[in-house]
Amino acid sequence: MQEVFLSGKQTPFTNSSKLPSLSLVSLHKIGRLQKNSSMVLILQISKLLAALTFNFSTEKINNSKRFIATFLIEIFRRSKCSRNIMLLATYYFHKLYQSVLNIEPQSSIPEFARSSKRMFLCCLIIAHKFNQDITFSMKTWSHITGLPSKDISIMERWALGKLEYRLYTYTEELCTWTENVLLTDYETLSSSHRSDSTKRLREKVEEHTNTSDNDICTWNSSSKRLCKCTN
Repeated sequence: MQEVFLSGKQTPFTNSSKLPSLSLVSLHKIGRLQKNSSMVLILQISKLLAALTFNFSTEKINNSKRFIATFLIEIFRRSKCSRNIMLLATYYFHKLYQSVLNIEPQSSIPEFARSSKRMFLCCLIIAHKFNQDITFSMKTWSHITGLPSKDISIMERWALGKLEYRLYTYTEELCTWTENVLLTDYETLSSSHRSDSTKRLREKVEEHTNTSDNDICTWNSSSKRLCKCTN
């Protein structure tokens, strides 16, 4: 599988009108998530993705939480996705692996679908297209990831087929899922912040997420690697 790099120019987008802000929901845990830094959300998402794809890890594909977290830091920073899009993409990812992939024989699942990073990228693209009036072109996503547009299209169509194109999600449904699935181990995560490794990750996340939404990230062919899907 090809390594994923980041390159090209990206402009910010913050339109999230199609998914009302979760801060409007009177759920204590969700309120806490909204008030905390993006670090909490990234760690929660990486933990969920790692748990769902652990059985798909191989010598070539690393689905560990640490590798996923590094990937999320970079993809969210460079695409400048809103939190609502991040949550919706994670919701699609959970649907894929809980409702579809777990009931299929592993031998029938394509290699790209065993990579948590590649499949989350697909879900992020789908969520972004569904939730934005003006979305990135496939060429732009290719610049963001370094993957050929053809490969991204193949993965996207596969994911859409497995989701049966059922992309609309009620706000109440997304909020309930966020509380019952994504935030189920919030207290454990909070206590784990004391570890040195998590402290370093937190510092790295905050360094990236403090970037102004008006910044334009420019990356050339020698830009820092986003992730290595084959490792």
